[in-house]
Amino acid sequence: MTNEISQVDKFWSQTEPVRNANNYYMSSLLRPYIIETAYGRGFVAKYQDNSYYAEDIFVSEYLKEKKVETILSICCGFGSVERRFVSQLGDVKQCLGLDIAKGALEIARTRAADEGMHCISYKEADLNKYSWVTEQYDLVIANGALHHLRNLEAVLEGIRTTLKPGGLLYACEYVGPSYQDLPARQIQIINAAAFLVPPELRARKGLPVFMGKRLFRLLSRLYSGATQPANPAWPRWKRMVALSLKKMPSRYRKDSDIGAVFISPKDWLLRNDPSEGVRSAEIIPIVRRVFSDVETRPFGGGLLRYALDESFYTRFDMNNPLHAKSLEMLCRLERHFVDTGEIGIDNAFIIARK
Repeated sequence: MTNEISQVDKFWSQTEPVRNANNYYMSSLLRPYIIETAYGRGFVAKYQDNSYYAEDIFVSEYLKEKKVETILSICCGFGSVERRFVSQLGDVKQCLGLDIAKGALEIARTRAADEGMHCISYKEADLNKYSWVTEQYDLVIANGALHHLRNLEAVLEGIRTTLKPGGLLYACEYVGPSYQDLPARQIQIINAAAFLVPPELRARKGLPVFMGKRLFRLLSRLYSGATQPANPAWPRWKRMVALSLKKMPSRYRKDSDIGAVFISPKDWLLRNDPSEGVRSAEIIPIVRRVFSDVETRPFGGGLLRYALDESFYTRFDMNNPLHAKSLEMLCRLERHFVDTGEIGIDNAFIIARK
């Protein structure tokens, strides 16, 4: 456990999320889709050019009639979210940011001081074993925090304890499969959708062989034999190869589709950032057990987050009809698979009231 804490400290002291970065969460290209998915089309025009749309929508919709004087921000990182809340709320007297990453806290302190936000202070803390003060805060912020915490039950009970009566928890979270170890069907959909993106908008290329090549045809037929009964007309050696493929452990087989661009990152995460998505799939059920008043606003990402690579964001031209229509098609595709239940809720805003 000590080694895991050290890994998390090191990783998140050096890794700062960047506003308007080239990814699903930060890019302005996907922002209208995320806003519409979570809050409805009526919010898009007002907030689509605002990189702090999530915080500002929460302030305008949930805090407009509430006086917020005390704030706790957990897993605060480099501090941008609590600084935004403090700047938008005029009554804040105390804001405490907690994180395990010492390097991030050091930068957060400097930035808060530089912006004259002297009501903000920071403290190093392991939230998995934190001592919560009773009825201290009007608002608790968990921005990308809960999916990093192993002791979710104790943390959420602590948040409920430390909120004043009527206090709010605001969370923006990845709530999909733990460690992003997605189901085989979701991985299949992602890998298929990746090649619907126009070639000039993706770095990903297919296999460097042509469909007409004998080797490719042979590989394809043998691979099919791993999931279907081998053709009885095949020579013995072909049937034996197909049988060997079929016996391959399912976790390797499901991630090895020809043309795959996404596989489970669980092994990589365990080596490099073992807190990432540690119990993400359990967040919403546990929040609902701890709080009686909970609102969840899913905002997609189960397909688009993984199927689009950085080239999509850097090369996209909104004035290009092909690009614009491709983005529209991909958003409709994700909605379709969510609506049919083949892709679950991967990301959500969560609002809970004590």
